[in-house]
Amino acid sequence: MLKGQTRLQFASGLFVLLLFSFLSPTASWAGDGDLKWAFPTGLAVSSSPAIGSDGTIYVGSEARRLYAINPDGTQKWAFPTGGYVLSSPAIGSDGTVYVGSQDYNLYAINPDGTQKWAFPTGYLVYCSPAIGTDSTITLGVSQYTMTSQVNRQMPD
Repeated sequence: MLKGQTRLQFASGLFVLLLFSFLSPTASWAGDGDLKWAFPTGLAVSSSPAIGSDGTIYVGSEARRLYAINPDGTQKWAFPTGGYVLSSPAIGSDGTVYVGSQDYNLYAINPDGTQKWAFPTGYLVYCSPAIGTDSTITLGVSQYTMTSQVNRQMPD
C-alpha cells in the first residue's frame, strides 16, 4: 500500500481505496487485487462510501459534491452542495440517499441525483446520518464543541 492511502474491505471482496490528497480519486479493486477503476473526485475524500442495491457507489468529497459512481467506475451523477461533504451517505429503503454537508444542511437525494429535500440543521455537519427502523433520520451535528441531535421523519 502506498503512503497516504487507506484500504477498506467489504464482505463481497470489493476493495475501495480512498487517497487523501489534493486530487483524491476513489478506486475499486477486484478480489484478486487488480485495479478495476479509479474515479477522480477533485478534492479529498474523508467519508466512507455507501453502496446501493443496484451497485451504485455514493461518496462525498471536499469538492462540495456527493458523487454517484456506477459499478464500472463511471460517473452516474454529482450532486452539488454549498460545503464540504465529510459525512458518509446513508441509503433509505426506497433508494433515497441522505448526506450532511458543511453548508449546515442534511440532504435527501433521489436515486436520479435530484434533490428531494434539504433540512437546515443550523450547524456544520460532520457526522453521518442514521436511518431508524421507523424511518426516522438521526444526525449528530456540531458547532465547535457543542453536539446536538436532529431527528426528521422521512416524508412520504
